[in-house]
Amino acid sequence: MAFTDSDGFQCRAVGSLVITLSETGINNAVETIDLTDSQVNRDRFDAPTRTYLIRFNEVPADLTKVRVSVLFTPDSGTKLRANNIIEK
Repeated sequence: MAFTDSDGFQCRAVGSLVITLSETGINNAVETIDLTDSQVNRDRFDAPTRTYLIRFNEVPADLTKVRVSVLFTPDSGTKLRANNIIEK
């Protein structure tokens, strides 16, 4: 998961991040990450790639397609939503 600043550079974010995976064979796997917690923010941010690392253990290995829904609520309160389908 990557966030960009107004200049288009990848950066950290502060707020609440909710990622949901859904597809046949998955019971809506949900990961909620509190990026307002500075330790959680540091632990989840991968400095070399400048992205947040998110792992789902309950996703079947043989799954070929998954729908990803993301809801980010920054401290400002303006919610950002995104949806995408990822295929192998």
